[in-house]
Amino acid sequence: TPTLWERKGNVPALTRLIQAYLGKGAADLVAQNHLLGMLGVFQKLISSRANEVSAFDLLCSLTMYVAPESIQPNLRDIFQIVLMRLQQSKSPRLVRLVTQWFALYIGKFGPQSYLDQLNAIQAGLGLMLL
Repeated sequence: TPTLWERKGNVPALTRLIQAYLGKGAADLVAQNHLLGMLGVFQKLISSRANEVSAFDLLCSLTMYVAPESIQPNLRDIFQIVLMRLQQSKSPRLVRLVTQWFALYIGKFGPQSYLDQLNAIQAGLGLMLL
């Protein structure tokens, strides 16, 4: 429930719980329409500097375990959220987290998909970020 996520002490444990569920049965979670809920949790977590590590832990698990065809419709929104957060507060920790996620994304989906996602947001953005 959303109220559990409001307590700062619950966030790391709940994030690890979702990561464990994703590792064991991502396809089942997607089939039960829980993907948008998990993306909503990611969006809530990334909005807070205190929870950005948990947000990227969750995002990395989603990237690793959810089938590409399931997450594909949401990728543009995910990239926009990440880039907006990076633009709002560019801390060294956030830059490291974003870079790690970009590397994971490129490793799973390939560099062309990465460039296509960024260029869909803004023409030439992929090359600017490289």
